[in-house]
Amino acid sequence: MNIGVITYNHPHLKTEQVVKAFSKYDFHLTLFALPFFPRNIRECAFNHRPFQFNAIPPHELAERVHATICECRSDLDIYDGLDYYIITGAGLLSQECLKEKKIINCHPGLIPISRGLDAFKWSIYNNIPVGNTLHFIDNSIDEGHVIFRLPTVVYPNDTLETFAERHYQSEIQMLSDFMSYLEGPADNLDLSMFPRGTVYKRMPKHMELKMFERFPTYKRTYQ
Repeated sequence: MNIGVITYNHPHLKTEQVVKAFSKYDFHLTLFALPFFPRNIRECAFNHRPFQFNAIPPHELAERVHATICECRSDLDIYDGLDYYIITGAGLLSQECLKEKKIINCHPGLIPISRGLDAFKWSIYNNIPVGNTLHFIDNSIDEGHVIFRLPTVVYPNDTLETFAERHYQSEIQMLSDFMSYLEGPADNLDLSMFPRGTVYKRMPKHMELKMFERFPTYKRTYQ
């Protein structure tokens, strides 16, 4: 099976973790390395994901796993013809890029009640279930066809750090094993009691501090 991995032309931890995990499958991988544009480091109260840029450079990663690498000038260089494309690192893809491709993403929130950025934080803040959603992407934001949704278990002794780590590892696992979810049954997760989610931006620091205060309530609700 031919699988495309859409990532950055820059060391990227999530890409490294997923690509290494693909070694258990008989995939031929093509890494599509999109231009990387550094952003200003944003001050936040809590980093809920590991730092992503301490990783193997994409060309070295491709060499280690015997993958093809395609250095892209834009997403229009992501060519058609592969069985599936997995997003491990990218911004919004253009309409032209999306045509004729089965592109899979793992959103770190439960679609449709959690959408946009910082889904982990906003879910706790709004006291809605935290989880990951494996889905096909389309031209909407976090609304493509859902493949599978998996709530992240919270335990009474969890801290925000341990809960965030479990949530991140679940995201990596779902992307790494996407084939098993494609072939398996639907999750049958009923989220109808929750409103459709707002497309959030990054959570401001002052709201992160409120999110810390609300975490004990979240644990009591969902443990």
